[in-house]
Amino acid sequence: MDDITATRRRTLSRSLLHAANKRRTPDRLSIETVLAGLGDRSFAWAILLFALLNMIPAPPGSTLVMALPLVVITLQMARGLHHVRLPAFIARREAPRDSVRAVVIRLRPLIRPIERVVRPRRPELFTPRNEQMVGAFLLAVAVVLFIPIPGTGFVLAFALVVSAIGLLERDWLVTAGGLVIGGVGVVVALIVLVAIEHRVEAMIHPH
Repeated sequence: MDDITATRRRTLSRSLLHAANKRRTPDRLSIETVLAGLGDRSFAWAILLFALLNMIPAPPGSTLVMALPLVVITLQMARGLHHVRLPAFIARREAPRDSVRAVVIRLRPLIRPIERVVRPRRPELFTPRNEQMVGAFLLAVAVVLFIPIPGTGFVLAFALVVSAIGLLERDWLVTAGGLVIGGVGVVVALIVLVAIEHRVEAMIHPH
C-alpha cells in the first residue's frame, strides 16, 4: 500500500474532524457549516454525518428527530437531485463543536476497518441512474430507521454509514455491502415489528 493510498483512506474520519475544526470562532456548529466544509459528494457526506449521529445512544424519541434528515436526504438522492437541499430547520440546527468532535472520535474505531479496505472499485457503476437506485434503497432503510423499533436502529444506521463510505470512495463492493446490511436490518426490523404486534394483540385479546 503506497502512502498516497493510505492517506486517502484516512480522510473519511479526518475530513469530518477537519470540518468541525475549520471555523474556530463559534462554539456551536450548524449542519450546513459542517457540510460546507466537507466539499463535493454532498449526498454521501450528509448520509454519513447523520447516520453517525444516529449511532450515538440518545434519549427515547430523539431517533425521530435525527432520522428525519436521512429520509429527506435519501429521498432527494432517489429523485436524482445533484446536491443536498436541506430544509432550513435542519440545515441551521446547531450542536456544540466539542460534541461534534466527540461523536467522530468515539465512532472512529467503527470506521477505521472500512477505511482500511475501501478503494475505488468498479467506478463505472456509479452512474446517475444506479445512484438513484441506491438512493431509493437507502430511503427504505432511512424510513425504517425513522420508526422507533427496539434493537434495530444501530444496524440500520451502520448500514447507511457503510453505504455512504462506499459512495464517497466510489467503491461498489463496500456500497453493496452497506446495502446488504441495510436489507438485513430492514428484515429484522419487520420481524420485530410483527412480533410486537402479535404480543399487543395477545394482551388485548387473551385466550
